[in-house]
Amino acid sequence: MAHSHLATWKPALASGSTFDRGNYRTGGVVSQQSSALDLPGHTKLKYRHAEQGLEVNQSLEDLEERERQAELEKVDRIIENQNDVGLLEGKELEEFDDRDENVSSDQDGSDSSGSDEDSSDDEEEEIAKELERIRREREEKARKLEEETAQLEDKAKLLGGNPLLNNSGAGSGKMKRRWDADVVFRNQARSETQTKKRFINDTIRSDFHRQFLKKYIK
Repeated sequence: MAHSHLATWKPALASGSTFDRGNYRTGGVVSQQSSALDLPGHTKLKYRHAEQGLEVNQSLEDLEERERQAELEKVDRIIENQNDVGLLEGKELEEFDDRDENVSSDQDGSDSSGSDEDSSDDEEEEIAKELERIRREREEKARKLEEETAQLEDKAKLLGGNPLLNNSGAGSGKMKRRWDADVVFRNQARSETQTKKRFINDTIRSDFHRQFLKKYIK
């Protein structure tokens, strides 16, 4: 490969005659500078060690063990919660059984007419619950209607109090005069001469060109 593009830090001088002076083929001295990238590197081979990869396998085993322990703890918590719920349900069932025993002991001496009275009482209770539910629904609807009405009234008051949004009704803060309707702003251009603009399709004879010549040339 030619090295003509590289800088010559130490010029080569031939040791022969005048004809061969400066010629590399006669054994001239070349530049001693070399790049670090040209130096030999990676001169030794890398071998796999016997214990290589054990740490990775150990970490994977630890991770699997932690996941297994977490799953077991989760299952234990679920079982404990179910046991707690079962205990509560057992207590409630015992209390319910006690109440049933008391009620049954009180009703042992009653005849078949008692069951009819119980059924009628249950029907009356269901009817009362249904009426209560209907009453609550009506109250809820009435409350929502009152809230919507109050919001509309508040919005109407706000719009009525804002003169920029209120364009109807006298005495509600409507703007009756313009901001420049004062005497100070009137008749300001009466003394000024108003010249009529002329539109001429000629650049040299236009009014702008004439004013430009009058201002900067004359």
